[in-house]
Amino acid sequence: MSAPKIMAIRMGIYVLLIGYLLLDLFVFKGPLKKTLTEPQLDTEAAIAEAKAQGIVARVYYEPIYRKQVEERMKEYLWRRGRTPEETTFGERKSLRKVLLDEMIDELLVKIQVKVSPIEEYAVDQDELKQAMEIEEKRLGGTFDELANRSGWQGTEELEMRLGARIQRENYLKKKILADVSEEEARAWYEERKDEFFSPERRKVKWRSRDEGEFQEEWVDTSKLPKEIAEGVFKLSVGAQEKLGGYEIELLEIQEARNHAFEEVKELIIDALTSYQRGKGWKFFRHELLRARAKGDKVNKNKIQIFEENLVQE
Repeated sequence: MSAPKIMAIRMGIYVLLIGYLLLDLFVFKGPLKKTLTEPQLDTEAAIAEAKAQGIVARVYYEPIYRKQVEERMKEYLWRRGRTPEETTFGERKSLRKVLLDEMIDELLVKIQVKVSPIEEYAVDQDELKQAMEIEEKRLGGTFDELANRSGWQGTEELEMRLGARIQRENYLKKKILADVSEEEARAWYEERKDEFFSPERRKVKWRSRDEGEFQEEWVDTSKLPKEIAEGVFKLSVGAQEKLGGYEIELLEIQEARNHAFEEVKELIIDALTSYQRGKGWKFFRHELLRARAKGDKVNKNKIQIFEENLVQE
């Protein structure tokens, strides 16, 4: 090949390379542009800054802050009638680790939801309203304090966050199928029909002799002191008696019986569906955790946990 032809080929290659660089840098903002202009989040300085900001984990560089874990822990304990002040240091340490693990998995699911058609996982407004009512009850008069601490923009942001949580739950419900047929429910019932036994119950109207208001209540022998139960279960409908410091009138008797399948069918189907979905969710989480532990090509270096920020009091 002659020298002029070689020079022409070289010039053509140079022109192509320069053209690619110009298009990447100034037109399409491609990978080279991003490499040069985006912050390097894996450097020692960037990680030190993240820790200084109170970040306990990053999922695809999206941060989870210590204050978020603390709020999740407060919610977890509130739903069980407790407060952080009633727990030990060891319990709080374990809870933070478990709850952070859940939050990491939720972020992984959130990423999946983002790339899915939003109409598939739309949030029902009644469901969102109910979730807001529960959260407002939990927070009580502390909402403004929490909003300021978390940098929220009023109740609208709380509603947005709850909506996102419900959307993730809808995504999981569709991904984790749990259909229970009537035949499966009936088979389950037949194996356990003795468990659907209701003892004899009596509806009574009663009050303490020291109180003015009567109350009506269904009772069985397990709900009453032995000496009162013996007297109540000897009464006939309409009879009145003074027993153990109470004035009692018997209103109605419900005989002991086994519940038929049709009476408890919906209850069984709901329970089995929840059980199967729970198993599916555990499997789904296991797959995410296993991928994380393996450090595969998808998740490698995309989940970072700063444990020292998590465990300190």
